[in-house]
Amino acid sequence: METAAAAPSGSGYELREGFCPAPNGGQLYYRAEGSGPALVLCNGLAVSTFFWHFVVSAFAPAYRVVVWDYRGHGQSGPAPESGFGIGTCADDLVLLMDHLGLDRAVLAGHSLGSQVILETYRRAPERVRGLVPTLGGYGHTVETFFDTPRSVSALELMRRVALAQPRLAQQVMRAVATAPGVFEAAKLLGLVNSKLCPAEEMKPYLEHLATVDLGTYFQLAFDLQDHDASDLLPHVRVPVLVFGADHDKFAPLWLSERMAKTIPGAELCVLRGGSHAALVEQPELVCLRLERFLIDRLGLPKMAHPLG
Repeated sequence: METAAAAPSGSGYELREGFCPAPNGGQLYYRAEGSGPALVLCNGLAVSTFFWHFVVSAFAPAYRVVVWDYRGHGQSGPAPESGFGIGTCADDLVLLMDHLGLDRAVLAGHSLGSQVILETYRRAPERVRGLVPTLGGYGHTVETFFDTPRSVSALELMRRVALAQPRLAQQVMRAVATAPGVFEAAKLLGLVNSKLCPAEEMKPYLEHLATVDLGTYFQLAFDLQDHDASDLLPHVRVPVLVFGADHDKFAPLWLSERMAKTIPGAELCVLRGGSHAALVEQPELVCLRLERFLIDRLGLPKMAHPLG
């Protein structure tokens, strides 16, 4: 099922929104705006498309900007009960590109999305025009949370509790995500920048987190740790822009620096003062630096709607 809309002739604006069929009866929600070169945006774990809204507004209609949901996220259908991971998301991305008639695209990925786009490049390099890993890693990423390998043990403990009491664990997650003061707590813990991150930008994330099935969450979270694209990095042959943030508690800056250093010719943009939510904390800087990369390295157009 798909809906389509077009602005008056000559505006260059097109909209497609709907669902792409996926294997085993699955379906992937997508929204494609604009009609220029393809820019496909991939989300983080337990995140839907909301963190990308500044990028979409800035680059469509000069670009064909695509946002989409992984299975078990947002408006997509449920994820399988087993075998769901980063490889599944990468295969789904290629399937979605086929559905939309996109031969090649620049792929940008936030957090877990960074590993999704790297895995997509491994499996279908001919479909990738450029890569923009954003506030993410390339493998064994859970052990970098709070810059300690103990994060893996903490995740395993959470998974065991969830398996033992699945209904209660789901209720607890929903209660925490919707609790008054949770955003203030995130600021105090340094998970977001207390001065740069607007509360209204985090509200959709917390609302979405409350709806994510814990089985889906843990499948992807553990594959985030198991997946490893470090062997791929020296062999990437498309232009790459890596975004890192010096106050990111989940993807520490050294990880972004190492990724950029290992990928031949990769560029690094450090978002000073940025957290893991820097996409909505510093959207003007993100969009301006992304625009410069697309123009200088790929010969693509300027933003349609400059910010600021």
